[in-house]
Amino acid sequence: MRRVDRNAVSVPASLIRPEAQKEFDAARRVVALRAERLRLHDKAVETATALGQTAPKLPQASGEEAAFAFKLYKSADIRLALEALFHGKCAYCETRYAHQAPVDIEHYRPKGAVEGDKAHPGYWWLAAAWENLVPSCIDCNRRRTQTLSVPATATFADLLATLLHGQSQAPALAGKKDSFPVAGQRAHSDRDSLSAEQPYLLDPTADEPDDHLDYYLDHTRDGVAPLALILPRLRPPGDPDRHPETPDGEAGPSVRGLMTIQFCGLNRLALVQERTALLRRLEFLRDAMFQIDTAARDLHDSVALAAPELADKLAGTARLLDSLASGVLHEILAALDPDQPYATLARRWLERWADTLNVNPDPTP
Repeated sequence: MRRVDRNAVSVPASLIRPEAQKEFDAARRVVALRAERLRLHDKAVETATALGQTAPKLPQASGEEAAFAFKLYKSADIRLALEALFHGKCAYCETRYAHQAPVDIEHYRPKGAVEGDKAHPGYWWLAAAWENLVPSCIDCNRRRTQTLSVPATATFADLLATLLHGQSQAPALAGKKDSFPVAGQRAHSDRDSLSAEQPYLLDPTADEPDDHLDYYLDHTRDGVAPLALILPRLRPPGDPDRHPETPDGEAGPSVRGLMTIQFCGLNRLALVQERTALLRRLEFLRDAMFQIDTAARDLHDSVALAAPELADKLAGTARLLDSLASGVLHEILAALDPDQPYATLARRWLERWADTLNVNPDPTP
């Protein structure tokens, strides 16, 4: 996940046309109808219970409530704006979705329901709010069984154990869907404050993912080959986001990072395999560049000692190797471009080699 400046793209016209207000007003009416249907059902259940009768089932929605559906957020200009803003990648896992499957226009705050709170109508008032829309691949957005590198409930220690000791992968339900856990007071209507919620899930357009997510790239331990697992970043003692079970005085994993990894399935097997392929490619290119550069320097040193008829050939070959090494470095740096899949992984990897490679690991987005 990488930080994205939402102001880099103008608000799509569909979200500021009169149709947007019409859908907002219709949603308000539908939510009121649903609340009344639930109220009447609760009253009927209470009466039946008092009389010792079987509680009635919740009546199905009808009329306007049954017919209503959010449509505006699916408009073509919104889809194109999100594609431009996120460079055609999933907001959560950075997978390029264009070649994989149709993108889901995802609501950071779910529009029609909230998992674990049956009475919550969903954040209906944000269904067509630009700041609440992000593009998501199907695997990050939809709840379904996926093979994870660790179970979805894994702790920080479990993540490390999986990497270092090769524990078996396990199928588990993953995908954000209607999940939106909060630490504070949940908003139930457009009159409530969103700032009081303190969401656990990271928003790539409002939060700084690097503060909460990290990559385990130290593959020198126990002979482990490079494996691109995402881990919650360690937070210092006293940090409100530090895991509450962390021993006193020690740095602990970011709770928001841990929750985001779990709910979006950011360590699902196929995704880890794709990130690992990039990581190993970068490692190969780095090693190749070092070897080419060493050979070029040896040739440059040999030019002064070579016979005149050989010196020109050695110098030409050395220049060719210099050019080849520069080309390999350019290929490494290209992986940092915002439109490249898993660019955040590439940047974090390069940070470890920036001094050696004499490059800036934080290019302008």
